[in-house]
This record gives sequence, C-alpha cells and structure tokens, in this order.
Amino acid sequence: MVREDDQVLSALTDWNPWWQGKDIPDELIGKSRLTTYPIDEIMERKEIKTVTGIRRCGKSTSIYQIIDRLLKSGVKGNDIILINFDDDMLSGKPLSDIMSIYLSRISTSEKINIFLDEVHRCPDWVGYLRKNYDLRRTGQVVITDSSSKYLKGEYTTLLTGRKIDIGLHTLSFEEFLKWNGINTEVPFSQNDIDRIRYLLEKFLKWGGFPEVVLVESDIQKKILLKEYIDSILYKDVVERHNANIHKLKILVDYLISTPATRFSPRKFSRNHDISLETLNNYIKYLQEVNLLHVVPKFDYSFSKVLGSTKKLYIEDTGLLENLGFRYMEEMGKLYENAVCNELLRREFEVYYWYDERSECDFIAKKGKDLVMAIQVCYDINIDNIEREIKGLRNACSKFKIDKGIIISSKFPDIELEEFEVLPLWKFLLNNEQDR
Repeated sequence: MVREDDQVLSALTDWNPWWQGKDIPDELIGKSRLTTYPIDEIMERKEIKTVTGIRRCGKSTSIYQIIDRLLKSGVKGNDIILINFDDDMLSGKPLSDIMSIYLSRISTSEKINIFLDEVHRCPDWVGYLRKNYDLRRTGQVVITDSSSKYLKGEYTTLLTGRKIDIGLHTLSFEEFLKWNGINTEVPFSQNDIDRIRYLLEKFLKWGGFPEVVLVESDIQKKILLKEYIDSILYKDVVERHNANIHKLKILVDYLISTPATRFSPRKFSRNHDISLETLNNYIKYLQEVNLLHVVPKFDYSFSKVLGSTKKLYIEDTGLLENLGFRYMEEMGKLYENAVCNELLRREFEVYYWYDERSECDFIAKKGKDLVMAIQVCYDINIDNIEREIKGLRNACSKFKIDKGIIISSKFPDIELEEFEVLPLWKFLLNNEQDR
C-alpha cells in the first residue's frame, strides 16, 4: 500500500524536475515580462513576495523564471521547492506537513527557496512562513494567488514588514509591441507608427493574456478566452464562495456587454431577480479575482466616495470583444477600458467625476496628489469637442488639476492649448514621440 507521504513526494517531484537535475522546459519559462515584472530587481529584495493577478496572466510563469535564475546562479535544485496547490494531492494539506516531507527526503539545507502557487488552497501557510522567515531559514519566497483576498486581506497584519505585494496584470501595450518585434526604446519611423496603430487594433480586440497573444489562430484565441472566463467563474468564485453560477453569469454577461458605464446595483437587482446583498457580494468576489475594476466618483469625502455610483471595467479587453461586446459599435468604451487598465498598471488610484453639467472619464490620484484628469473620446469632432472639453475643464478647475489629457483616435484641425491631445497608442506607451 502506497503511503500518503510517498504520494505527496511523488506529486512534489512532478512539479520540481530540478531535483533530478532536469532543466525547466522553455515553454514554462515563457517570454520576458521585464516591463512590468523586473525579475532582477524583485530578486534583490529579501522580503516574501506576494503576487496576485487574474488567472492566466503569467503568475506561474514568473515563478519558473525566478527559479531558472536561481538555478543559473548556482543554487542547488534540491534547495528549491515549488508547491502547486491546484494539484489535488497537495491541495488542502498544511504547509508544515508538506515541508516536513520535503526536508526529510529531499533537502536539509539551512536556507530553502519556497514557491507557493494558488496558496488559498493551503490552510496554514502564513504562520509557517512567518516563523521560518523570522528565523532566517528562507531564501527567496514567492507566493501567488488569483484572489487578492488571500494575500492582502486578513493576512496583511500577520506579514507586516515581511512582504512586498506585486500586482501582475495581463500584458501592457508596450509588452505586446515588444512581443511583436517593435523596439519601443528608439525613435519610431512612420512605418513603425503605422504598424503600431495596426497592432493597437489587435491588442484591443484580443487583449493581453500571454497565451492568447502567442497563438496564431483566431479560433484558438476565442477558445482560450472562453476557457479563462469559465475557470475564473467556477474555480475562483463558485468554488471559493458557493456562488450561484446562473446568477453570476447573468451579472458577468451584462458587465462584459456594457463596460465603462455607471452601474446601479439596485436597478440591476430589481431587473434580474438577484438580491442586493448577493449582487454586492458577487461584485466584490469579481474584484478580488481581478476580473473586475470598480471606479468610484471622486470626492474629498471618503464616505461620499464609498456611497457613489460606480463605473465598472474589465481587466482585459480581449474578454470584451469575444464574450458579448460589439467591437466596432462601441470603440469609445473599448478605448476607455484600455485607459483604465493602463492607469491601474501604473498604480494610480482611479476615479471618474460628473455633475449636472458635465462628466470627466478619469481622475488619476497618486498618494495625496491628483495627478491628471483624462477625457476619452474615440471620434472627436466639431460636433462633440465642446462637450468633451467642458467635462475636462470643469474637473481640472474644481479639483485644481494642472494636467488635462484628451485621448482619441482622430484629431481635427482644432487648437487646444490648455489640454494635451494624445492618440491612444502614445498614452499606453507613455511616449513623447510625435503622433
């Protein structure tokens, strides 16, 4: 009869080929994400690294990349352990029990490099890591989970001063261009700019999930995006919170088909026979698994921010186009969603603002400072430019914001001295080159 310890060790061995001197397969190491995930800088820090992000955005790949760096730097394979708690043999088992098996059978080093993937399936990881980190028994420690709740919520105080939080998104547009052979660090020729504009359409349509970007077939892209949504809903929400999948899908289908709009929970609750409490819980769960971004109306009063009507955005525009969104009919909303995602990548706090006279799409806050106000208008023209400028001007004046930006795809022959006007591609690159 096979002992349970032997079964656990067998599962661990499958996830840790370097114990047997094997190289990590290239497909697991993947492509570089140095733009938003500078591995060398991260490895210089000694704290525990907690990495959160939407499912399939590259968290597991980042683990393999760090392990590859450790192996190439001379760290012994037996002193590195990866525990993937999505494995049924490892899921639910206390970290202390798994580590006891590992330390008695594989490594007796005084410093172990520990990598925990989808850690919400492990019951005691915080206490074990805190103790061994404080006793200087760990080298690199990296933890990932698709839900921010399990790494930022109730565990924050337990690991205070011992960890750094890293939010990993799907590919930025800059990374997307680099993966498509565009050097973003040199001046662009006109041919470069033409290709960048073409690639922007692909980026908006298919999004930035790494595997989706790498596959060639549009059919395969659609299949992958559908699989991602199903995995997020079933594994990250239904399984964790016992949510009603039928009601959850009604909500997600609605949000995907109508992004970047003010959302009234009470109205949705009445129209779709979902209790307000359940609806608010589902929105919170979708935020926690990084599928949904909730943007409140800006106010200096925190209570008014909490009580404001929210605008809702989706983490990756590929999910919009392929799961209910009408791409060509709603390009303005697609542009707005892409801008929101980029602001969050740059670690701004993001708000919108409106009054009875006008609306401004985004107010970006960093620390205590309101850094910029942004108006997104896909097709700016003589007929709508006064309305768009009015919303931006009123927001900048009311909140004393010096920097106002209009983002569009088309640029009429109109002088706008008080505001910066940018094409979307340039804003996404944070690039100062001429359009």
